[in-house]
Amino acid sequence: MPAKFMPTLFIMIAPPAVGFLDYFRLTNSLDALALSLLNLSIFFSFLVIFMYRNFLKLKFFLSWWAFTFPTAAASIAFFKAYNITNSTFFATLAIGAFIILILMIFFISLHTIKNILNGAIFMGD
Repeated sequence: MPAKFMPTLFIMIAPPAVGFLDYFRLTNSLDALALSLLNLSIFFSFLVIFMYRNFLKLKFFLSWWAFTFPTAAASIAFFKAYNITNSTFFATLAIGAFIILILMIFFISLHTIKNILNGAIFMGD
């Protein structure tokens, strides 16, 4: 996969996280399907975290913004799971994901602004 498309691997996190939120809103139930979706989101989050070395090597591309939406979706899902269960596990995941999201947005914003000012924002590899 070309380096500029590596951040799009994060999208694996979003569907089960958003699915969990939507399913819970529809059923107001933390049943087996809701837990499966939440656990898939956790699994994909950890899978991507374990690939962090691949992401640290990347040079800046606009596709870095693909890191933010799935992280936000997971953070919201974890906060909702904490709200439902009062589990410290979900509280830790939610706060951790939210802090990572804030740091990502700050870091990516700085790189985006820097590349806009350098005139390199739309340059290819």
